[in-house]
Amino acid sequence: MTEKNHILNFASELPRAIKNSIAVAADSIAISLSMIAAMVVRLETTHFVTDPAFLATLLLTIASTLFGFFSVGLYNSVVRFITGKIVFIISLGAGISATFVSALRYLDIVQLPSSIPILTAIFTILTVGAIRFSARHLFRRHVNRVRKPVLIFGAGGAGLQLLNTLFHGAEYAPVAFIDDNPNLYSLQISGLNVYSPNDIPKLVADRRVEMLLLAAPGMTRMRKRKLIENIEGLPLLLRIIPAMSEIISGEARISELRPISPEDVLGRDPIPPITDLMTARVKEKTVLISGAGGSIGSELCRQIVAFKPSTLVLLDISEFAMYSIEMELKERLEKMGSDIEIVCFLGSVQDVALLNLLFKQYYVHTIFHAAAYKHVPIIESNIIAGVKNNVIGTWNFATAAMQANVEAFILISTDKAVRPTNIMGATKRLAELTCQALAEKSNSTVFSMVRFGNVLGSSGSVIPRFRSQIEAGGPVTVTHRDITRYFMTIPEAAQLVIQAGSMAEGGEVFVLDMGQPLKILDLATNMIRLSGLKPVDEEVLDGSGDIEIKITGLRPGEKLYEELLIGASSEFTAHERILKANEESLTMETIRNAMGKLELHCGEGDKNQVVKILQALPLMLSRSEDSVAGPMSAVTRD
Repeated sequence: MTEKNHILNFASELPRAIKNSIAVAADSIAISLSMIAAMVVRLETTHFVTDPAFLATLLLTIASTLFGFFSVGLYNSVVRFITGKIVFIISLGAGISATFVSALRYLDIVQLPSSIPILTAIFTILTVGAIRFSARHLFRRHVNRVRKPVLIFGAGGAGLQLLNTLFHGAEYAPVAFIDDNPNLYSLQISGLNVYSPNDIPKLVADRRVEMLLLAAPGMTRMRKRKLIENIEGLPLLLRIIPAMSEIISGEARISELRPISPEDVLGRDPIPPITDLMTARVKEKTVLISGAGGSIGSELCRQIVAFKPSTLVLLDISEFAMYSIEMELKERLEKMGSDIEIVCFLGSVQDVALLNLLFKQYYVHTIFHAAAYKHVPIIESNIIAGVKNNVIGTWNFATAAMQANVEAFILISTDKAVRPTNIMGATKRLAELTCQALAEKSNSTVFSMVRFGNVLGSSGSVIPRFRSQIEAGGPVTVTHRDITRYFMTIPEAAQLVIQAGSMAEGGEVFVLDMGQPLKILDLATNMIRLSGLKPVDEEVLDGSGDIEIKITGLRPGEKLYEELLIGASSEFTAHERILKANEESLTMETIRNAMGKLELHCGEGDKNQVVKILQALPLMLSRSEDSVAGPMSAVTRD
């Protein structure tokens, strides 16, 4: 450690009283030099220096200026953390002194040219300010030697707030701003130059930058993807500040940096919701959400409370999931100052007695049925449980809702229900057909279904699995090089579900526009790169990289490509990202007979008979050349 570093360390550890004494001494010298400079500028001579009257006036000026500085709180400031506001504080103190000295001159107590107090104040502001900013620079450079050099992407308000936060911290040392606005290039903001994203490689090499901090809350996903392409291959970690809505609401602070996730760069940018559609089935109504602790169910809860239902009823079979969402919602409502009633029912949609009790205690207006078993491989080996929950549970829930005269019942479905090749998809398809049949019979309850693909980051998504595999050092497993899936963020999916349910008149299958499908191999590759690592592809001969990507082969019943529409016919709706599918349905008699048989064979534990019933139902199953096996052929054996 150099001698200068020793001195700075020693100075930073001095007691506050000693630091203030040093500051007062330095300011006294600065005030003296300022007044002498003012006299020299005005009189163009130095003969006054030996005049006893000048020396007395000088002491009065020093004393009055220090008094002014103490009065405005200058010595309460910590030098390392001062901002441009300190100039205003110094100006106030110097102004107090100039006013005092001018008053003494007016009273003939001191003999000075009239311009001297003003000139002295100006020079004092410059010298005292220079002392403080120079000291701040020295201390920050000293601290920056042990801090990680970082770049800040976004030279706007959020970037400036982040810069000030980092200046006050001890972990990161900002060295430059990066922005994709050409009008800002070559400018300086708070002492940092603004560069183009194309300059990042040179800055990383020259300044040994280790991290890029993304401080552009309004940045589109497309811009984020382009930025990631610019830094691909660089030894640079990427971190992002929370969304501006979270910062404004107090849920997060701008300094809470987190790793960038696939949700930040994949999918599309959401479009503003149609307020009338968001509120129609929610505002001032009793809303029931099944599977309330799940990925979609919990997000429905978060979005619905913002539109002020009278009561929110949560139904979930998992105690921990129920506890987590209940605590989160209560904290959210407390911050909102809202009196929305939160009611929790712990149990399954298979429990008819529980459902009847629930509807007896509460007059429910709207139901979002999100509860389902959805993991394809697990349901393939647990056929009875999958059918009882996804099919019989939906039948029980929907018929109980109809008997209770619930206004609207919205089933959350999946793209795997389209020409299903696995048990999970077949159960969701039969759940859709059940709601369609009930819609034909019901005069009071509006039944509808909302079908969409995978959601980024849900418990059933590949993303949590990929993330844990990357953290473990690999390999990351992908079933097929060409497998694709539709993806949507959880908030967008929940928002569209609420709006689709508001447009229902009875029996509609709404299909969410999922955008373009994504190759799972590309998703795995991007996640590895977002972690600051390099993927290893088994088809690349040199084998260089950090995390291996391993192709494991399609699982039973798994498709290469998913679909959202059974037929080619669909209609536009009032929302540009919600379509209405025109699909055939089954009669109530067919559904009722199927339910009776399924209940019987599920009770007997006869999974082969259960599968035969599913295969025999019309409009249910079709063979797919893209799947690893025919419809549930892998699960018909004992």
